[in-house]
Amino acid sequence: MTDTELILKAYKILDGLTPLKSDCGRLCDAACCKGDDDTGMLLFPGEAELFEGLCDFVIKKQGELDVVICNGHCNREQRPLSCRIFPLAIVYDGSRTKVIADHRSIPVCPLYRQALSERLDPAFRRAVKDIALILNQSESMKDFLAEVFLQCEQAKELYTKLV
Repeated sequence: MTDTELILKAYKILDGLTPLKSDCGRLCDAACCKGDDDTGMLLFPGEAELFEGLCDFVIKKQGELDVVICNGHCNREQRPLSCRIFPLAIVYDGSRTKVIADHRSIPVCPLYRQALSERLDPAFRRAVKDIALILNQSESMKDFLAEVFLQCEQAKELYTKLV
C-alpha cells in the first residue's frame, strides 16, 4: 500500500469517532483550531496530496515536514489525521509504534489529562491504536513517527521545566 492509501484507510477507521462522544471543542472554544499563519498540524507522509487545492487549507514546509494550516473552521471529514487523533499522537520510539498522550497538546487541550489517564472514548482509543498498527507497515511512516516522538518528548521536557 502507498502512504496515501494507508492514510485513507486510517480516515475510514476513525470515521465518526472523536475523543469524546460529544464535541470536545465546546470545552475550550476549539482552541486547537485557533492558530496563526505559522501554527498548524503535521501532515503524515502521503497526506499532503489530499489537501492540495482545498481552499480551507494552506500547506507549508516546517523543515522536511509538511504542515497544514487551516482557517479555524473546517469540515470534520476533511481534517488531517493529526487533527483527527488529537490529543493523542502515534509515535515510533525506535523499537515500537505506540499511541501516547500528545505532549504538544498541553497548552491548548483540556483533554490532555484524560488522554494521559486513558479516559477518552474507548472506541476512539482503539481506533487510533488500530491505525498505529497500519501505519507501522511503512518505513517512511516509521521515520515520520520517530520525528513526532522527538517533538513530543521535547514538548514534555519543556513543560516539565515550566511546571
